[in-house]
Amino acid sequence: MAWAFERAPEVWDLGNTRNAPSLALHAKVGFVEVTQGFFCRDVSFAGGVGVLGRAKLDGAASRPTH
Repeated sequence: MAWAFERAPEVWDLGNTRNAPSLALHAKVGFVEVTQGFFCRDVSFAGGVGVLGRAKLDGAASRPTH
């Protein structure tokens, strides 16, 4: 994440609701769920639902405000 934060103020991640250990690990390093059930071209979430997460450099809450 340090490498990514040297280049951008936020990092985005795609996950699968069926992969709880991965979602927990991402939460531990600062990712917050932004939305579920979205469409991402050429990406499938076998047996689950896609989760879009975001981590911000400043650690501020990542949820959209609109």
